[in-house]
Amino acid sequence: MAKTDQRAPLANFDDEDERKLQRFGRERDMIPVGTPQPSAVQPSAPPPAQATPAPAFQAPFTPPSYPRPAKTRSWQSVFPEYLLDELAERAAAQKTTQKVIVMQALRLLGCRVEDIDMQDLRKR
Repeated sequence: MAKTDQRAPLANFDDEDERKLQRFGRERDMIPVGTPQPSAVQPSAPPPAQATPAPAFQAPFTPPSYPRPAKTRSWQSVFPEYLLDELAERAAAQKTTQKVIVMQALRLLGCRVEDIDMQDLRKR
């Protein structure tokens, strides 16, 4: 049994208006050319289902691996106030964190600091 359109007709909307609406849609690529008129739409049977053979072996999903920063620990130290002020000013001027500036200095001293750990990981 075919489904019929149960919507109420639009007031003063005739066939000419329907043609204008179809042309408007086609001109703006909103309706593909050759779209049948709503009154000409015929219900179609669904395409026959095709059985797809299951693969013999499917490897488990493994997410891609990305380089991750090293685990961190908190470390506290006491510095003169003027030094911390200068560190804060440099970090603001470079638009980075104070941690990154300290790690750059440690790298210049010869400490091993991985590139991934030098990144500013703040959420923006």
